[in-house]
Amino acid sequence: MGANRNRMVFALALLFAAASGAPLHGKPVEVNVSGFGLLKNREMRQSLRLLLGDGTARETVDASFIEDAALVLNSELVEQGFFAARVAAVWTDQDGCENRAEIDAELSRPLPRPLTATRLRLEAMPGRRAVVSDVRIGGLTAMSENAAKAFFLPRSGWFTPASVRAWSAERAKRGAAQLREALRARGYAEARVEITDTKIDRDTGDVNLAVGVEPGPLWRVRGWRADISGGDGVPDAKPRGIVGAIWTRGWAQDQAQAIRSLYYEKGYADARISVVAEPASAEADGERPVTAVARIATGAPAVIGAVRSEGADRTRPGVIESRLRLMPGAPYDPQAIDAARLRLARLGVFRRVEAAGEPGDASGTRDVVFRVTEEPDWQAAWTLGWGSYEQLRGGLELGRTNLWGLAHRDRVELGQSMKASRGEYRYTVPTLFDDTVEGSARVFGLRREEPSFIRLEYGAGVEASREVPWIEARGTAGLSYEVLRADDVELGVADDEATETAVSALTLGLTRDRRDNPIRPRSGQRWTIRTETALPELGSEVRYERVEAAWSWHRPLVGEDRWIHLGVSHGLVADGGDRVPVNKLFFPGGESSIRGYLEGEAAPRDAGGRFVGARSVWLANLEFEQVVTGRWTTILFSDTSGASVDIGDWPGSEVLSSAGCGLRYQSPIGPIRLEYGWNLNRRELDPPGTLHFSIGFPF
Repeated sequence: MGANRNRMVFALALLFAAASGAPLHGKPVEVNVSGFGLLKNREMRQSLRLLLGDGTARETVDASFIEDAALVLNSELVEQGFFAARVAAVWTDQDGCENRAEIDAELSRPLPRPLTATRLRLEAMPGRRAVVSDVRIGGLTAMSENAAKAFFLPRSGWFTPASVRAWSAERAKRGAAQLREALRARGYAEARVEITDTKIDRDTGDVNLAVGVEPGPLWRVRGWRADISGGDGVPDAKPRGIVGAIWTRGWAQDQAQAIRSLYYEKGYADARISVVAEPASAEADGERPVTAVARIATGAPAVIGAVRSEGADRTRPGVIESRLRLMPGAPYDPQAIDAARLRLARLGVFRRVEAAGEPGDASGTRDVVFRVTEEPDWQAAWTLGWGSYEQLRGGLELGRTNLWGLAHRDRVELGQSMKASRGEYRYTVPTLFDDTVEGSARVFGLRREEPSFIRLEYGAGVEASREVPWIEARGTAGLSYEVLRADDVELGVADDEATETAVSALTLGLTRDRRDNPIRPRSGQRWTIRTETALPELGSEVRYERVEAAWSWHRPLVGEDRWIHLGVSHGLVADGGDRVPVNKLFFPGGESSIRGYLEGEAAPRDAGGRFVGARSVWLANLEFEQVVTGRWTTILFSDTSGASVDIGDWPGSEVLSSAGCGLRYQSPIGPIRLEYGWNLNRRELDPPGTLHFSIGFPF
């Protein structure tokens, strides 16, 4: 009886699974996509799984599934500009027979029903691509015509592929909407943009667009008013610079944020502020005066109740409390709370830091709760790179976080290339004297084959760093002890140069970085200066002063596909009447220096042609970069370097120049560079030029 009941339950389960379309224990239906290219085919298969649910997990599919899948592919083809695209569905039925049908974007010919397929192949048949070839814009006065055309006819360098200029109705609508928003961002709040005419040559695929623009009047703020509910007025004073400003949505949001900040400082954490415009009639000069109205709902003020943290299992409470600095009874200011959250995050031992407010025990109070997720105890990472001189290089980084529960960190870095071996251990204390000063200690070692000697360096040092807010820079100060050796020297070494010595030095540094992207800079600048002073009073065997300074500047030129880059650097070693270690001299040349030479081979030469380390060196790099297509860019560059063996010939008694060109691929880890530099005034033993292959921006 029990066995029969079990068999009945199992049979009912099978019937239910079949009726519901759930997969059985057989092989799922095979669904393939072709016609988009190798990578795109895979992407479209994944899209079908996401968009059509578990249909691809069934043993069979029906006509509706095939039509839905074909429509998904057709939509992608139309978006790419293929205006007459079709998809061929090839399926195998349960009898093993192969069938074929073409499905267009309008589904003008539905598939026969009933239909059951055990295998399905969808073949994309794109046909001719529609490409925007010309755009005519009428009524445009608020921006240049080229800037407006870029919304419909984008450029991607010298060779803009057809996929970038592809036309579809949706793409054209998006371009019109983007142009309209661009005009409104300039103060033309009533701007209207529409596609007035579209002509498609179905034989060539060329598309001509006509775009009509009605910018309307420019909105200018002529008055200010605050409508307040629940408070006594705007704290302190109204925001400045309102009257006479051009009204835009972004400007209104900035004003609302400025007013919100004033209320937050007083504890009005629930203040709701919006700034809206009350426009008047347009004037004869083409402007429309508006009154900026701040609509303010203050809510009730609150003060801080208790302050606590959650999730910090390994971190000592005192470490967290020292970073928060929030006092019970102070105004509940969301800005101050977020600043405390950032201070906590900068400890570097939390993966996530969140701040939340909860009702306090007393009326009008709110508790502040910081919820943190701690980083793992151990972290590891591999590094890989390539340079023209060191060639293939790799490394391993191992780090520990939150040592002793004090947010201390340590890290081991090991690196190996075809020319160098290096290692470093660093121990970091995030709050040395207070939470603005970070301290670290390190031991290090380096062995590197230079062009004319083998560099050996090992030692230890301590360093403190902090932000210098009045110049928006970061300063460092340190003390180091290192043993320096130069083996197998083939240089023209002077009597006042040491090939083996111990150095104790005081180091000072200052860096200010305002580039938009440190890996691929397109705008902004960066400057840095570093001094190293070796003193016998500190235990050094030699006395010298070494100074290095560098500045780089980046700026886009006309359009968004070309840039200019400028880099200037200078290094100087003064011996103070003592010997200077060979390891501390300058040897210009290489992929990030003067690119007509290999690493170190732009250094001065003695009468016998041997390289000599320079006491003074300066370098100027100028680049013009232009997008070719997509992520590919080409560059023209000029590098000039001056060097002198004698400090009395400062800044440089010998000047070398190179010029060249290159190709770059903008990868996520930095530009992959292939560059050739020609030497314009080469010396007798210098090469005509040098080819470099490397990764990373040169300066």
